[in-house]
Amino acid sequence: MSWALGAGEVETAARLGWALWPFWWVRGHNREGRRWMEVLLELDPPASFRAVALLVAGQMAYTQGDYEACKEYASESLELAWEVGDTARAAHAVHGLGLLALNDSDFDTARSRLEEALNLHLTSGGSEQMISAIRTQLGTVLHLQGDLDGAAAMMEEGLRVARRCGDRVNTYAALYNLAQVALARGVHDEAETLFEEGIKLSQEMRDQANLAYFLEGLAVIVGVRGETGRSARLFGAYTGLLEEVGASVYNYYKPDRSLYERTWERARSRLGEEAFDAAWGKGRER
Repeated sequence: MSWALGAGEVETAARLGWALWPFWWVRGHNREGRRWMEVLLELDPPASFRAVALLVAGQMAYTQGDYEACKEYASESLELAWEVGDTARAAHAVHGLGLLALNDSDFDTARSRLEEALNLHLTSGGSEQMISAIRTQLGTVLHLQGDLDGAAAMMEEGLRVARRCGDRVNTYAALYNLAQVALARGVHDEAETLFEEGIKLSQEMRDQANLAYFLEGLAVIVGVRGETGRSARLFGAYTGLLEEVGASVYNYYKPDRSLYERTWERARSRLGEEAFDAAWGKGRER
């Protein structure tokens, strides 16, 4: 990448960026990925390659929670993708705008954008990985709109597609979101099973950010059961992992924060501040 950018080989740099962005995302190298693509953008590449660089930079900005930059990148990328007739890249840009609407709690726009992105991927021969991801995220929107049955059905379809193509990342994304539906229904045993499978897959992929969310979810389950010491350690592990990654990454995960906070406070109250802090610190250090 360094050689390509230094030599002005913008096509090579853009192709590398597009090939590498899933790796950057999963392994938490969002700063590196964004930096490379912003260097490429400074070289003023042709529209087709600029659209790619913008898209990847936007995805990395999203993992960092820099939504303003992400929106600017995704919007320009969408405009350029349509300009050069690149439906596949347009689908990715629309998808990104849908996730931004989800983060803004604009659920109608999020649903519309995600459905548009799904249709674009289906009509342009998009990957099963993206189709799985969008179905799961549409399920998240339905969940937040109160349609638990519709959410579960959409997420289960996302999970089915991910399992079929051997995609561990979108498998555990679907598992996490299905666990949130199970928690909303009060079916804790089901949620625990989903979290435990997701923990195993996250460890296999060395996806520290995703592992953090699963450990936090498990902290809620064991906390509800009254295992306060273990709950505190798991909350600490969640914090430590996200600090290590340096970004939230999976910003489209939307757990019930009120439930998580109640579990945290219950554990702290039952253990006492000193014991809770000690257990939390032990988990954070792992």
